[in-house]
Amino acid sequence: MSFTDQDELRFQRACEMYQETQKRKQKLPEKDKRLFEQLDQLEIGRYAVSYHTLVMIAEVYDNNAVNSFDTIFRLGFLKGQRAEKARQKKKVCKG
Repeated sequence: MSFTDQDELRFQRACEMYQETQKRKQKLPEKDKRLFEQLDQLEIGRYAVSYHTLVMIAEVYDNNAVNSFDTIFRLGFLKGQRAEKARQKKKVCKG
């Protein structure tokens, strides 16, 4: 598989944005850094958001995180409810 020049530029920009994000995280107070560390360590398994869903939300909200926050929060809440329901069902089946 070969990448186009545009693909290469997108990848480079994504890498730059990742590095910028990491630098901003490092400048946060320790309490906030710990929050990000906790989030990064979460094992979400099959409840992870699909690439399609992420792209769709980004397109709908024109990549504006502030405007999309409520939708993203509700999506996470829904995924959490599904995970808890599956956990409860598994618990009932075992016990």
